[in-house]
Amino acid sequence: MYSSATATISSIKTTISPNPKPTKKNPFFPFEKINLRSFSSFKSLKCIHSPPSNPKPSNYSPLTCTAVTFSPSHTTELVPSKLHHLITEFKSLSQPIDRVKRLLHYATLLSPLPDSSRVDSNRVMGCTALVWLEAQLDKYGKMMFWADSDSEITRGFCACLIWVLDGALPEEVLKVTTEDLAALNIGLHGGARSRVNTWHNVLVSMQKRVRILVAEGDGKKDFDPFPSLIVSSDGVQAKGSYDEAQARYLFPDESKVQEIVNVLKEKKIGVVSLSYMDPEVQGILTAAQKHWPHIHISDSLVMADSAVEMAEGGCKFITVLGVDFMSENVRATLDQAGFGEGLLHLCKLSSLTPHLRQKLTLKSLFLQGICAGDTMGSTNGLVSPPGKRPLLSFGVISDVQYADIPDGHSFLGVPRYYRHSIHVLQRAVQKWNSHQNLNFVINFGDIVDGKCPPGQSLDAVKKVNNEFQKINGPVYHLIGNHCLYNLPRDKLLPLLRIPGLNGLAYYDFSPTPEYRIVVLDGYDISAIGWPQGHSKTLQALEFLEKKNPNSDKNSPAGLLGLERRFVMFNGAVGREQLEWLDGTLQDATKLKQKVIVCCHLPLDVVASSQEALLWNYDEVMNVIHQYNCVKACLSGHDHKGGYSVDSHGVHHRSFEAALECPPNTYAYGHIDVYDDRLLLFGTDRIQSTEMCFNP
Repeated sequence: MYSSATATISSIKTTISPNPKPTKKNPFFPFEKINLRSFSSFKSLKCIHSPPSNPKPSNYSPLTCTAVTFSPSHTTELVPSKLHHLITEFKSLSQPIDRVKRLLHYATLLSPLPDSSRVDSNRVMGCTALVWLEAQLDKYGKMMFWADSDSEITRGFCACLIWVLDGALPEEVLKVTTEDLAALNIGLHGGARSRVNTWHNVLVSMQKRVRILVAEGDGKKDFDPFPSLIVSSDGVQAKGSYDEAQARYLFPDESKVQEIVNVLKEKKIGVVSLSYMDPEVQGILTAAQKHWPHIHISDSLVMADSAVEMAEGGCKFITVLGVDFMSENVRATLDQAGFGEGLLHLCKLSSLTPHLRQKLTLKSLFLQGICAGDTMGSTNGLVSPPGKRPLLSFGVISDVQYADIPDGHSFLGVPRYYRHSIHVLQRAVQKWNSHQNLNFVINFGDIVDGKCPPGQSLDAVKKVNNEFQKINGPVYHLIGNHCLYNLPRDKLLPLLRIPGLNGLAYYDFSPTPEYRIVVLDGYDISAIGWPQGHSKTLQALEFLEKKNPNSDKNSPAGLLGLERRFVMFNGAVGREQLEWLDGTLQDATKLKQKVIVCCHLPLDVVASSQEALLWNYDEVMNVIHQYNCVKACLSGHDHKGGYSVDSHGVHHRSFEAALECPPNTYAYGHIDVYDDRLLLFGTDRIQSTEMCFNP
């Protein structure tokens, strides 16, 4: 969809001195594009330069700081500054895979703990991986941390946290919260909850050790014992709050177990579950295995084989309690065995939002979470509110970008599956048609790719549109840049039955009295789609000439920050459309309607890469923020997807692209609309999202 300049990395290796444990090496932490002069405000910082001890790739700077010492002077500003620089670094990497690669690189820079330190007393509890942590107070009263893990990604997390907190005062460590770390967004879309848990658990363990050390220094010792379960002939004795919870669920309520078993038997549902999970759920499942054989709790390596055995044993649905890659593996294995169609339902417990986890009972989780898969397949862990029916439901898909050409890659190197994308749409149509209460479908644009061979554009658009016409209900299309690469507006809009005047593609409709859907034309002012001499084309070219100095106006090279959106594959909403939007929102406010705004181009920088934003997204949001009626802005274009809530409480969700689904994976979903929330039930690559707001 767009290209991005490759980030360069400068390596800065830091150790803290004096070191109370000279037998261990402190981690060093490279920092992207950090000039040592940026630290000049910290008067107590001293750097000693020496050559790097290990060879580095050619794109790494030879400048290495091998010793950093902190005098007893104040370091109050150092922790937030380090955190800010760390967040800035990861935000500069627009693709999730780049952030993960950076994290894996940092993992290699973390010195391993010796075996003598990898003991239970140093374990960080609650992480899927094994994590060990040690802490000490140095002679200046500052904290020293060492950490290690059997997971490379978790080692990277530990390296980040140690770089930020090592050498800080105890009170500085205790001030940091999980929310401070949320902006790092290291993992895949939205940050998988298991990754959020890693941040949380390691940070909490650091802070707990700080409190213990401070208390010991004050002659106190008033902390929970190391969590453990003591099993003897007299029963089970729990030590620590976490294990007390585990002990309670070793003997679950038999009535709850029987209720779940009855549902599983009635609907013929098999359950494959990751062994590291909520103790209540695991306790219930373990007890239910005695009454229903199609429940398997294991590590991820054997989940798929168990699912095939359940399908062969007569199960009509398979529920995966785990995370994304587990469900994809199970789906692929079921497909290969001939059981994939209509069978898999993913209930991803790790992705349940805190809001849902607080409200869900175990009964509602199983009855509505596991058994919700009857009609829509994988729903990635979201659960409908108990006792409430949605006001309306509609399907969503974006960036199909079909072309009858071999698979390829984006400018960023992301694989693209041009021929498979139409199969993603076909699967989506099948699922939408099986949903008995779906009101309509919205296609968020780019149905055919710009690489479609010359002369095949019209046939390709018709082929994809024919699939959309198989939907049992209305379909509303948005136009995207790839649509306009293939066909001009005067041919495209009538073919897709897009309402509008004078070639413009913005409109609104009210599927229910309580809601209005507003569709924006993000290429109102654009260098593509309009005739060459059209006033809107000339206006766009003049704008790009001022904003983008590159000869290739599709390149953001040299543009910084939000300026990177000023590329030819984006566009703007014109003045007339802005006035229409303002009047439409006024009208919705008078009618007490809630509004969902749809645009191919994203309208919020947190939910999108900077390169994908609408040129004048700020002007559009200024209009939207004048009214309280807009609850969500939905978009496509930024293929990796994203989610945010802006300062006015408006939710922003950009959808993952169908184009980038490997064979046997999919990206589509449906949204259930309530008076106080939107629930996006995503399939495979589309992460389910709960968007709550005041009614």
